[in-house]
Formats: sequence, structure tokens, C-alpha cells
Amino acid sequence: MASFNETDYTCFPATANEKLKKVPLPLPDEGYFFNDDGVKISVKTSSQRYATNLPGFVFLTDKRLVLIAKETKGSFDTFQILFADIMSLKAKLTLSPGVAAFVCCTLNGDTYQVDLHFADNARCQAFRDYLKMIVVTASAKNIMPAEGGLMEATRITYVELPPSYNDVTSGSDPILEENPAQLDHRGYDIASPDYETQAR
Repeated sequence: MASFNETDYTCFPATANEKLKKVPLPLPDEGYFFNDDGVKISVKTSSQRYATNLPGFVFLTDKRLVLIAKETKGSFDTFQILFADIMSLKAKLTLSPGVAAFVCCTLNGDTYQVDLHFADNARCQAFRDYLKMIVVTASAKNIMPAEGGLMEATRITYVELPPSYNDVTSGSDPILEENPAQLDHRGYDIASPDYETQAR
């Protein structure tokens, strides 16, 4: 379930070297994968914008995505979405390497657009890679390969996240490739113009 301002968190007091940090209280058996405090958060639904470039913290666990504002502003303090409640997750193309933008649709039909602006491009790429790994892993039990190469399931209808840098440089992301090569039993691409020559 996605929710606003309902996430319990604790605050670590500021010291001479570090600023105040807010950390969500863990759910039972929850494992943390990623966090960053140099993020600007934008969250909106089809009917309301909750935050725009609001400085905050992002946390990825094996169960949820949590966003916490550094300082409560307007109607936004926290946002969380449980991966078990995601029906679909689609990345948005952005021109900036430091922006992770995606749209989540939940099982009850709600849609959330989340844009995260990272101060560090490498941290943004790490977030994308972790998010992809977590979502694919969380839905692996329900996913069956479908015609065309998309991943479909009773809960997650598609998973389309940006591939990692290594996947891009190698030419494709075989897990999420929309039009994978159609290979015969020997491994030759039957769509290739040279198929007849290769197959001999």
C-alpha cells in the first residue's frame, strides 16, 4: 500500500559533523539495501502534487521505498510504497543522469509519479540498479515470460526500469528487452538477414 505521512521514523540528532538524519523504523524481517540524504523529492498523484524538489532522504528496502522530507513542508512529511502492492512500475526517460523518475500503479488502481534528483550521478545509478533488482526479485515468484519479452504476472503486469551501465554498454538488457532476438535451437537469430547463411 502507498501512503503519505504514515511512516514511523526516528531522528538521529545533529552533531558538529553531521546534520539531523531521519531513518524509517524497520518492518518485521525487513532488510535495507540503499539510502541517500542528498536527494530532492517530487511526488504527485493524478489529483494532487505533494512535493516538488523537496530536500529529503530516500530508503530502499526489500519490502518498500520510503521517502522522508528533511523538513516537513505543506502536506508532505513521508511517502512509502510497498513493493508487494505494486501492479506496475515504469521508468520515465530523463535527460539528466542524476534523475530517477518513474510511475507506480498499485493494486487498488492508484498511480504515483516519483522524481528523485540526486546530488551525485553515481548514487542515482546505484539507486536505479537496486530498485530494478528489488522489484524483479520481489515479483519473481509470480512472473512468467510472455511473448515479446515483457515480464508479466498476476501482480506486476510489467517491469521496465533503466538497465545498468554495464548492460547498456554490452548492447542490451536481456531480462527487460522488449524485442529480444528470436533464436533457433542452435542459437542463430532467425530474424537476421544472414540467417540462411549462418544456419548452414
